[in-house]
Amino acid sequence: MQKILAQIGQFFEAHIEKLILVVAGLISLYILVTRVVISPNRINYRNQTLSVSELDHRIARTAKAVEAALESQPNTGRSYASRLDGPIDPNDPVRAGLPGVLEKGFLGLLSSPLAWLDGSGLPVPVPMYAMERSVGPQIDRPTDLTLPDIGQIEQVRVEHIRAAAYVPALPVDEANPYQEGNCDINDIDLVTVEGELYLTGLRERFRRAFSTADGSNAPELIFAAVQLQRQKELAEGQWGPWEEVPRSRVEPRRRILDLAGSEDPSVSGYDVRRIQLSNPMILVDLLQPPAYQIASAYEQWWPPRLHKDFIDRLTKAKRDEQRQAREQDRASRDGARPDVRRPGMMPGQDYGPGGINRGLRGGGQVNPMGPVGRGTRFNPRGEQPPVAGPLPGGRRGPGGLYQDQTAVGMAGLEDPTGLTEIYQRYMEIRLTPIADLNKMQRLVFWHHDDTVQPGGRYRYRIRLGVLNPMAASNHADGQTIGPILWSGWSEPTQVISIPDRQYIFPKAWEEAKGELMVEVCKFFLGYWRSRDFLVSQGETIGRLVEVKDQKRRRPNAPTTPGLGLEPVQRPEEIFDPDEIDFTTGAVFVGVSKVDGWVGPGNLKPQSYYEVLYKQADQVKRVPVGSSNWSNDLKAAYGEIKRLQRMPIEAPRPWQQDNLMPGLGPGYEYMVPGLPLGRDRGG
Repeated sequence: MQKILAQIGQFFEAHIEKLILVVAGLISLYILVTRVVISPNRINYRNQTLSVSELDHRIARTAKAVEAALESQPNTGRSYASRLDGPIDPNDPVRAGLPGVLEKGFLGLLSSPLAWLDGSGLPVPVPMYAMERSVGPQIDRPTDLTLPDIGQIEQVRVEHIRAAAYVPALPVDEANPYQEGNCDINDIDLVTVEGELYLTGLRERFRRAFSTADGSNAPELIFAAVQLQRQKELAEGQWGPWEEVPRSRVEPRRRILDLAGSEDPSVSGYDVRRIQLSNPMILVDLLQPPAYQIASAYEQWWPPRLHKDFIDRLTKAKRDEQRQAREQDRASRDGARPDVRRPGMMPGQDYGPGGINRGLRGGGQVNPMGPVGRGTRFNPRGEQPPVAGPLPGGRRGPGGLYQDQTAVGMAGLEDPTGLTEIYQRYMEIRLTPIADLNKMQRLVFWHHDDTVQPGGRYRYRIRLGVLNPMAASNHADGQTIGPILWSGWSEPTQVISIPDRQYIFPKAWEEAKGELMVEVCKFFLGYWRSRDFLVSQGETIGRLVEVKDQKRRRPNAPTTPGLGLEPVQRPEEIFDPDEIDFTTGAVFVGVSKVDGWVGPGNLKPQSYYEVLYKQADQVKRVPVGSSNWSNDLKAAYGEIKRLQRMPIEAPRPWQQDNLMPGLGPGYEYMVPGLPLGRDRGG
């Protein structure tokens, strides 16, 4: 027995691998048949095990049945009858308690009990609104009315200025006018668009279109609206849609002008608008609205046609003043005082303290660039700056000059700077409440945009509207005529680029320390300020900086009356504060090395660093080092450095004169019979 068991054991030992292969083969065969061959062809569907082909046939039969049902005629049900205006069945429970036969539904209960009467022979009174107006022009209303062509806007100009200005701290309106006490000095970007419209042909076309058959009783030509639209360049380089530009924040009559120029006839009728726009003060504000009062000494608002000439001549005057200052200092060192009289000055006239020309009438003319000589950065000779307002007998002149206008054109009192010529050119186009538009050949008008954003690129178009005497009349084709007759849109202006007010200039990367040297430049209170910062990865760029410049502090500065503690801030110190916020909101992310090729012809390898910083949810990449900056960034840096060479001067005082551009509300035009400081309505 043991021998048999031993032989069996030897057999299994000799053939064990074959037995394992047989068992594995059987298991594999079972899996192949049950799981691969049979199982995919049998699917459980609605508690039934079906093959794939059987399932396809069943679905096809179901689809054909649905298709046949869709193509069959619908069952004709009971048609719906409206109980509102249709007959109601007498047995319908909804009419319980209602007498009579309701053949016209529930609306039949509201019908007139006198509908059976025939009133065709009775006279019908004319409604009051259809009667002829008792106020305003009486004009025949032909059914084939031809509206006059208002014309095309010509000589369109656009100008952008950036400066410190008197910005309203509260909303400006008729109850809260634009005046010095309600303003703070702050930076603005102001775009002005100017256009011209020739009036001679327009008046004739207007008369022919709206006068009566005998040519009499022509309505008055009344300007009602100036509409300015702009387009903004999008990120992909395309232009966005045209959008209307609101009137500036310093216009007190914005509400009246918006209502008078509304294209909605339901806002107000012709007579109401005519009465409003007949107010000469409102008409002047409409066509030539006031601009911001500029506080910067190097800038002043003028119409676009005059602004560039003003800047050029003011720059020339600045250079002449600096040259005369150098000559005077040189002569002072030599012990002799030179004759610094300007060309055209009379003997005995010179520039006294503060650069004031002590001329005739006890009045004066202040040097537009401020005092000259040496001393502090604001007052070279340490003298009192001329910021107290117009001198007695003087008047606020062009570009901020104090000038005795009665002396203009007198022999020996010529203006070598040419600024008086700009003033006279402005007076030629300026409107006043006593101006007669019926005698003018051309009308110069403008519109301001104080809503532009730094870094944006814009272009504008403008049009002018006149009041339509035939508003709300029916045209021959049945179209209703609007209350405003518009001129054609002007051609789009040139593109106006609004520079940023803050720049980040990466200057050097110290790899060993892991620090980036950046220069932050910021336009603040009319001047460019800059400061260098060392930042590490993850830090914000820029911070609040305290300006420690004791040279501009007078040792014996007067104190505030009644307190005796705080020194009184001199006017020029307004533009040179103790603290400047250079915070940019940008976070320094890191620096990457860039290997590139440069050169106009033969390319040369170049390696430089590129800084990455995150600002306003955008990651920006800027090369490190001025030699690697883009041309636009180099140009911006050069322009900022050029402007920083200008000395910081005292702010321009609030202009109280009545003859200067950029006037706020409350100005008087010296209208006969009009009390000073008040207008005649509006």
